[in-house]
Amino acid sequence: MTAIEQEIAALSETALGEVPQAASPEELEALRVKYLGRKGSLTKVLRGLKDLDPDLRRQVGAQANRVKESLETALAHAHIGLKEAAARAAA
Repeated sequence: MTAIEQEIAALSETALGEVPQAASPEELEALRVKYLGRKGSLTKVLRGLKDLDPDLRRQVGAQANRVKESLETALAHAHIGLKEAAARAAA
């Protein structure tokens, strides 16, 4: 495993570990920006792909895209969970 692949794996583990700890939609948005925003951690990794050789770029790019999709899904599910919890609390 290359250094960039290890970086992506560590970033995934950290990000996915932080999502369930978010207690409000604002915290979820802050996490989204932190990892997926224009200056986000994963975005920086994706920008660095251009410097890799084509074979490695394909492999690392696929890994980074899987992480991005799983993080987006986790954020969406957490957001829905917070909305449902708020609705139950209001009822």
